[in-house]
Amino acid sequence: MIPPRTFKLTLAAVLLAASTQARADEPLFEPDRVFVRLAPGISIAAIHATYGTTVQPGQEIPSRRMFLLDVPSGVSESSLIDQLAFDARVERVDFNFYLEDANPEGSTRRMYLGSTFTEFQNDAAPGIIGVPTSFSQSRGAGTLIAILDTGVDSTHPLLASSIAPGGFNFITQSTLTLDVAQGVDTNQNGEIDQMFGHGTMIAGLALRVAPDARILPIVVLDSDGYSTIFRVAQGLYHALDNGATVANLSMGMEANPQLLREVIADVENQGLAVVASAGNRSTATPDFPAGTSPLGTLAVASLDDAGVRADFSNYGSWVSLSAPGVGIVSTVPGGGYGIASGTSLSAPLVSGALAAVASICPLISPQELDQIVRSRTVPVNAQNPSYIGQLGSGQLHVARAVGAQAGELACDCDTNNDLRITLADLHQQVAQPKDLDASGAASNTDTRALAAWIRRTERSALLR
Repeated sequence: MIPPRTFKLTLAAVLLAASTQARADEPLFEPDRVFVRLAPGISIAAIHATYGTTVQPGQEIPSRRMFLLDVPSGVSESSLIDQLAFDARVERVDFNFYLEDANPEGSTRRMYLGSTFTEFQNDAAPGIIGVPTSFSQSRGAGTLIAILDTGVDSTHPLLASSIAPGGFNFITQSTLTLDVAQGVDTNQNGEIDQMFGHGTMIAGLALRVAPDARILPIVVLDSDGYSTIFRVAQGLYHALDNGATVANLSMGMEANPQLLREVIADVENQGLAVVASAGNRSTATPDFPAGTSPLGTLAVASLDDAGVRADFSNYGSWVSLSAPGVGIVSTVPGGGYGIASGTSLSAPLVSGALAAVASICPLISPQELDQIVRSRTVPVNAQNPSYIGQLGSGQLHVARAVGAQAGELACDCDTNNDLRITLADLHQQVAQPKDLDASGAASNTDTRALAAWIRRTERSALLR
């Protein structure tokens, strides 16, 4: 990977990413490349012929007309963007901005500290968000959680049986998705592989909430914690194309590129829910992609075990909801356990909750999934008088989200209450129609959608 450099934003950058503020000590975008989406029917060869650009293998998403162009020698990124922005053959062009996951405890510290299985079992976070109770209604069966991160240790005893086929590594352009130390110091601070193990922790937390879900590892972050918006776009479309229910993005940036916003809106409209961490800068200024909430992602802030805002957590009216994020214990590479803090660890708890709801409500849209989880939180205003309205709708509560009482959710597709979704439920639906897609009324649409979903999932999905 080309190491990041520091750039001052040009006028083009300001126009394309108005919320970005240039700061002398942070990388902003990948040098010598720009991200484009072409108009329908336009070939990338035509663009190359005009501008002298090239595309490296693996730096394209042809099905979405998206390409990462190498800037020709002697041409700056901003000048090429200025030219492409006025080319009718180009729908959108932007810098290939960097995203990262920053350690709230300091950039020179490793992402996690060693912990034990006993401490993992005794971690307070699952109880706080009602996980044990939620298992009576849903354990996330039949769902797929895409973890866009550093990779996942698929040999870990608690993860091995939950890894789905189809994962991909967009750094090495291979199917090798293990969470490994790559020996990189992307931010050039003298510390290599600061985020090695990050993806394994994230996967463990999602499964803590939805243990019968499956994990789709998609490597977009290097082991120092850096990605780019093009790589995230590749990862999101890969998740969508492989049938993921939810995609977890435990990363962020201050830039707000329109291209990434459009990618998130596109995958959400096609059925993929997206969850993102709110950021660890202790500011009300949005991090992105979390800052696209409520139009795209669910933005997740962090609380401590008492429901008080974590001192590192971002906040603001753009936050969707909050979840525990201080001293969280999860799985780490090598079969062990670690403890860490950050909004990155709060986000996968919400991703797991979405999967748990989707397991019993497979017919509803990502927007409806989001609404169910957001509307069934626990208020935290009393504990946070200085942040009222800035920590989302409240603290995640999975038991409330899935409906602790049988039949509480109108979209429950287990119509005969036998804790399975099978052909028997379809027969029950025909006899006694229910509103399964949260549209507000029972109709033939519900029955047809249930039949289609049962066919797609080989006619059976065990709920516990």
